[in-house]
Amino acid sequence: MRTTILALSLTLGLFAVSGAEAAEGRLVLYTSQPNIDAQQTVDAFKASHP
Repeated sequence: MRTTILALSLTLGLFAVSGAEAAEGRLVLYTSQPNIDAQQTVDAFKASHP
């Protein structure tokens, strides 16, 4: 449950910067999440912002 909340929080943070990111075309993600959780977050972001 904690991982889900953390992933959701990070995803919402990514949405907040997505407007600026669209202009540049590149997003760098720094996280302390385990790789599998971070990848799920990235995949969810990419699905929402193709």
